[in-house]
Order: sequence, then C-alpha cells, then structure tokens
Amino acid sequence: MNRSHLAVPAVALTALCLTSCVTARTHQDFADLADRETSTVEVDKEYRIGVSGVVGRIEDEHIRVTYVIPGSPAYGKVRKDDIVRAYQYRGVGGSPEAIKATTGKRIYRLGRDWDWHLYLTVERPSLRNGKGNTLTYDLVMPRPTDKTYHFGPTGFFGFIHPGHIEVSHVAGKSPADGKLKIGDQIVAVDGKPVTGDVFRLFTECVDRAESKEGAGKLQLSIRRIIEKDPSLPDVETPGKAPAEKTADSPGENGLLSRAKPRKLTSLNVELDLEVLGSYSETAPVGCPKTDSIITRTADGIVARGSAPKGGYGRLGTSLLALLSTGEKKYIEHVGKVVHAADWAKPDIELPITGGSVSWHRSYKLITLCEYYLLTEDKYVLPAIKTYANTIARGQDAAGLWNHQASNPDANFGKLHGRLYGYGAINQTSVALWIGLILSKECGVKDPEVDMAVDKTHKLYSYWIERGKLPYGNHGAGEKFFTNNGTSGSVAVGFALIGDKKGASFFSRMSAAASKEILTGHTGPWFNIFWSGLGANVAGPEATKAYANELHWFRTVTRTWDDRFLHMEAWGCGPGSHGLGSSGSTLLNLSAARRKLRITGRDMDKSLWLDAETAQRIVDAANIDYASQDVEGLLKLLGHELPPVRTRASEMLAIKDAQVEDEVMALLANGSRSQRIGAIKAIGALKIDADDALMAVVRDPKDDLWIRQLALRRLTMLDGASNHAPELLSMLAGDKDYDVQGRFDQDLGSAIVKLTNSDPYAAGLDKDLLYKAVGKLLDHKRQEGRGAGMSLLKNIPLEDLHIMAERMIYVIEDKDRTYVSYHGDGHRQTGLDILYGHNIDESLDLTVNTINEKVGRGWRARNRKAFMKTWGGEAKRVIPRIKEVLGEGADEFVKIIEEADTAKEMISLEDAIKLGQKQ
Repeated sequence: MNRSHLAVPAVALTALCLTSCVTARTHQDFADLADRETSTVEVDKEYRIGVSGVVGRIEDEHIRVTYVIPGSPAYGKVRKDDIVRAYQYRGVGGSPEAIKATTGKRIYRLGRDWDWHLYLTVERPSLRNGKGNTLTYDLVMPRPTDKTYHFGPTGFFGFIHPGHIEVSHVAGKSPADGKLKIGDQIVAVDGKPVTGDVFRLFTECVDRAESKEGAGKLQLSIRRIIEKDPSLPDVETPGKAPAEKTADSPGENGLLSRAKPRKLTSLNVELDLEVLGSYSETAPVGCPKTDSIITRTADGIVARGSAPKGGYGRLGTSLLALLSTGEKKYIEHVGKVVHAADWAKPDIELPITGGSVSWHRSYKLITLCEYYLLTEDKYVLPAIKTYANTIARGQDAAGLWNHQASNPDANFGKLHGRLYGYGAINQTSVALWIGLILSKECGVKDPEVDMAVDKTHKLYSYWIERGKLPYGNHGAGEKFFTNNGTSGSVAVGFALIGDKKGASFFSRMSAAASKEILTGHTGPWFNIFWSGLGANVAGPEATKAYANELHWFRTVTRTWDDRFLHMEAWGCGPGSHGLGSSGSTLLNLSAARRKLRITGRDMDKSLWLDAETAQRIVDAANIDYASQDVEGLLKLLGHELPPVRTRASEMLAIKDAQVEDEVMALLANGSRSQRIGAIKAIGALKIDADDALMAVVRDPKDDLWIRQLALRRLTMLDGASNHAPELLSMLAGDKDYDVQGRFDQDLGSAIVKLTNSDPYAAGLDKDLLYKAVGKLLDHKRQEGRGAGMSLLKNIPLEDLHIMAERMIYVIEDKDRTYVSYHGDGHRQTGLDILYGHNIDESLDLTVNTINEKVGRGWRARNRKAFMKTWGGEAKRVIPRIKEVLGEGADEFVKIIEEADTAKEMISLEDAIKLGQKQ
C-alpha cells in the first residue's frame, strides 16, 4: 500500500501487457464502465473499471468480478468472484445506473483528486472459512503519458514514457535551450537509466550538478529523431495517434500508436546548471543553499509582482511568503504594496457575503495581521478590524463558512444562519479561523470575533485524535492523513490558540502526509501550501524530516529562473499557476525561520518532537504493510495515527490472518489506540463480536469515540438486529456527555439499519420510539434528522398526530441553527410520508420549498422528481407551480392534467383529529 511518487514500472508493465499480452482477452474486449459519454448499462454485460484491470458484471448494489486483465494494476490482487463494494472508501451505488455514474465520477477524478491511486474495496466470500473478508487494495493506476511534467532547473518539460522522457517544451534562455529539441527522448541521466521514480532520479542528479563537485554539469543521454524514413511502411496499432512529434507515443488508454517510423540517433548532451552548493544535513534549517533559494525566489516574486501586469497570486499569498523570510527589504516591500492596495485601505467597506469572498478574505486578513505583528504599522489596523468583524458575522451556526458567508437575507434577517450552496467547507473555514485568531493578537476586541473563534475551536476539537477533517461538517476521516492540507492548517490554528492536544495530533498527521502531497479536491495547491506548515508546528526536526520527503517535489518544480511551478497529479504545464506556486513553496522553505505566527513564531516548544520521534511520524507515510508479518500488523493496530491503524487492519484481512483471539484481547484490554485498531480489524476480518461490541456501546464511562466506532461496526454484523430495542432505549435517554449529539446520531442511524427503516415491523416500543424520534427531528445535524424521518417511513395514520408537528417543523426548515445541512433527503422523506397518507398540505409544502435561497440544487431535483409522481389531486396547486417555476412548469402541469387518477386527499388537521380519537 505504499504510495510511490511516480510508478513508472507499473505504467510500463501495464502498457506492455495491454498491447502485446498473448492472452485471449484484453481491456478492449469489454466496454468501459467509467465511460462518462454513455449512461446506459446492461446488467448481463461485462464491463471494465477504467484501466484498473478489473472486469465484472453489475449485480444488485455491487459489481461481481468476472476477470482481471493480466499485467494490470489489479492483477495479483483482485480475484474472480470478488464483490466490488466501494471506490475511495465510498459505496459504488445502488442501481445499475448509479453504479455506472459513480464509477465514471471516481475514475475521472483519479488524477485530479487522488494522484492516480484507486482504493478499491472488495468483499471476498471465500475467506475466513466462508464468512468473507472486506479487502481494500491501493491500485496504482497508469498515469496518462500525454501529460507534461517539469524537470527542475534544466528548463525542459516532458512526457514520461516507460524507459524514457520525451521532451515536449524547452524554455528560452534556460540551460536546455539550444541543447534539447522537442521530441528528444531522454533515456539516461548521468548514466542512470530513466526507470523507476524518475522524479527522484532527476532530484539526485540536479543536487549533484549544483554542488561544487558537480560544477554545474548534468549529463543526458538522448535519442534524437533525425528524419522520417520513407522506406519503412506505416505502422498502426490501436489507439489515438498523437499530435506531438514523437517516435512512439502512447495514445488512448496507454496503447502505442505511431504514424511513420523515424530514424533515431543516440548522443550525449551536457546541460550547464548554476552552482548553488550542497544542502546541509539540517536543511531547510540553517542551510546556506536553502537560504540562497529563498533569496532568489523572493527577489523573483518582488520583480514579477512589481511589473506592470504583475501580481502576487490570486489569493495574494506571495505577499505572505515574502513576510515569512523575516528580511527587512521584503517586509518593507509588502508594506508598500499594502499601503497602495484598495483591499487594505482604512476605510474599506465589506458586505457580509458575495461570490467566493471567503477564499480572498481569509488570506488577506492573515497577511494584514502577520504584517502588523512584524511591523506594528497601525495603518492596517482599521482594515484588520473590518475584515475580522465581517468574517465573524458571516459565520454559520456551527462556526464554519464555505465559498461565501452566511447571508442574513437568506436566513430571515438573522446572522449565523444557513450558508448558500451545499454546506460548509473546511478548507476556507480553517483559514478564516486562523485570520480571526490573529486579529485578536493584533488587538481586535469584538464580541462577534470572540464568539466566532470560540465556536470554531469547539467544533474542530471534535476531530482531535479521531481523524482528518472532512470536506465539510461531516465525520472524521480515518483513511488518510490529510484532506486538502487541512491537517496542516488546523494544526496551525490549534497551536495559535494554545490547544496543545489538537496541535500535537494534527501536526503529526500533517507530517505523515508527504505521500498525499498531490491529492486534493480540484488539485493539490492547498495541500502544498499548508501541509509543511502543519509539520513545522512539531518543531525543527519534524520540519527537516518532512522537507526531506518533499525534496524531490521542491526540486522538480523549481525553475532555472528562480520560480516554482504548480504541479498537479495529472501533470504541470510550462506556465505558472494563478494561485502563486512560488509563494507557497517560499513560505514552506522559510517556515523553518519561524518569523511569522503561522510559521511558528512564539509557538509552544513543548510541541516539538525529538529527531527519532519526528522521523518515525514522517515515516508513517512509507510503511510497507504488505511486507509486515502478522505480529507487526497487530502492533500497528495500536499506532497513534488513524490511517496506520486502518491500513494495518486492511492488510490483516488481505493476508486472511487468523487473529481473532489477539484482536478481541486488544479490544478488551488494549490502549485507546489499540482498541480502536481492534474495532477496525473486527470490521475488516468480519469477526463475530456483537456481544463484545455491544458491551462497549452500552458503557457510559467508556471513551465516546470508541463507543461510536463500536456501534458503527455492530450494525455491520449479521444478527445484530436483536440489539435494536436496547439501542432505542439508549437513544431516548439523556446523555450530557454527548455535547454535539454525534452519539445520538449514530444510534439513530444504527436503529434505521438494524430495523431496515421499519421499527414497527421490528416490534419496537412505540412510546420509546416517538420519544427517540422526537430527539432526532430536533437534532442539529441533518444526519440525525434524516435518521429520525427514516424511522417514520411506515408510521400508521392513527399515529401521525403524535409526530406531525415536528415533521412539519423539519420540512419547512425554518430553523437555521442546524450545524450540518448540505442535503435535503430528510425533508423529502417527510413529504413522501405525508403524501403517502394523502395529506393535502404535502402538495403545498413541496411547491413552496423548491426555490428557497439556500441549498437549492438538491432540493429542486428532489421536489421535481416527486412532482412527477403526482396525479389529478394536484390540480389545485397548478397556479402555484406556474408561479414558482415559470416556463419550467409546463412538464409538471402536463403530467397532472393528463393523470388518469386522483387521490382522495385529507387535510392535516383532519388527520390529526382522526388520530386523537383512536
């Protein structure tokens, strides 16, 4: 499960097998389930999952593997008759159409979000003596060979092929200018063949060339096209012919395609790089070469930013990077920019909300605060106060933000209501929180700011020692070390506010995230920006160890003219990136100087790790789980970082380890980490442990997170439904320890699952049920309300009066104090229930909630799909439908007017009276 930076051997193997494999079946024998151009699927047809090598048939809520293509990423791992359950730890979907849509989405995003790693979860029924194991494989997918990568201060870009790099672009006046040509095939660097991890190969050779001993000389062995050979016939193999001038370029799906063979000549080329010296053993701390690169990069930012059409990145983060150097000339330059900028004027006025304001305001506020804390220039204090107050007033009820802020106009005129769109985003929220913390250090005294800082702090405290922050206000992420760099940013926030527990946990998570540097929603820029700063919270030794892991990245993105280029998992172009890649790297290189508050100035040194511990934490990214024996994997179940525990449990399942006694002993008597790891292993190995898990769930003195995990695992076990009555009783009871209601939420979800959303058929006590459901419908999280509404799906009409008022309360959504609300399913479920009982008001509630100002997308889709099921009973609301939907009403009006039947509807008032008479 290692995450290599560039798995060229896998690419080579896949390309060869897919083109020349002698087996009777290749990937072309099957339709691609990930093809987003088509939406139809056939249940009895075999489909391949992209180029993973997995082929299967769609069955009920899963894919059954029928074949694995030899030489593919899945070959030797996934097997025939495995049942595909999830991609990237998310379910594959339910219906055949949903499975196809999910497959297409996950495969499409592999490069953008996941650095070409497909985490494929399968169930293998044959293991554990027929009980089956749940196995998750990290499949390193072949990278497209038409994406261009940069190769450090050489000045050239190229496509990476098995065994060579094809030059695609040469920068003018660079060391490669006049020496390399487009189409050249680089086969060796300093005599070392281009195989394996080519980025690390170039890094080592560039380091040598830039040293005094290397004298700036970098030797390249190349094959150069000298002419087309008309005597040779055209050769065609399946695939799309490339537009580039290449001798052999992989086309679609990695297949070779060429027009005319060309004559090649071999020659050696010597590039002259600038001699910068060697890195010290403590780099980037106390390293003259690093200091030189910092100076050159900062000078370049100043020069480019001062140009007529210059700038400091879309978020202005290059200004923050200049401040991080701690050098007077750069700080003075930032001062000049700030004094001339409209966004920093003392009389600036900011509306609460607007398009994407959260991204810009967060980094502007951080920059202004760090500048003031360095210089005490009072010119920026009014702007700091304005930014801080505006940001704080735009916080939602949970303490978060998204692209925008919470707008009173969409929340009945009140502050701290619902956010626009689909809910909160932690990427923006953490940066805004950091800005507010720093504003208080600058002397801002504002009750709104104080409340906002405290509210966000309390919310983020939930995830400490549980896992990485999710995308929004959701569950903890235990599978990976970071999410878009938020482990790093929230570590900085916790350190600034003096929360040692939070700072310690998340700085370690960030330090271990080096192999995830190219992952991130819509790309890795924020990961690159914040992860190194998070590691830096853990002290100089952690900074050094993390920087050593990222040295390859900072070398291959460094240009010959003192810039750093943006690099995405799918490749980087010959230009720069709008967010400011030079600035993000400069900030990380300068972090060791600890000149800014976000780079460690005056932070608590008790957070610092010694050299041995720091290296052990950073090395958590490099654990080879497959090479561990069972004893080693059992030991890793007790690791302090959640992803290590998770991956160790997954490998125990892959090895089909017979460790039930050892795992149960850890659950009973282990440390907190060991007990969590044991629950993970129980799930992966499908150990029958319902009684032991239930004992954990019912113990109010036990760790709440362990109880939650035990409850979630319990619901996955066969035969656990008999615990539903006890869980219902627990849900109905008071729990002062469940401050955020997360345990109640999990209890509700567990009862839904164990009763298959029908507590009536399960014979649960109605009084307890309605008491528990009442708590859920009042829950501050949509997941809690959703569980409550699901439990009412089969409520008899005579009982409707008991829950009607609370159901309407949820459907109308007038309570804007929810803290999680991105979906609409619970509200739609309520409408379904009412309509199912012929409640006339269900029609009005449906139409009237289509165009609310917040969360419109999901809700509108749900309502419109629901309206298509209506009959003639809805004729009375046709005028309202036309009023709400305008021209879009025609489709629904036609369905209603042409309906053959009309349900006999009753009012909610009459339904309530009927129930009260029973």
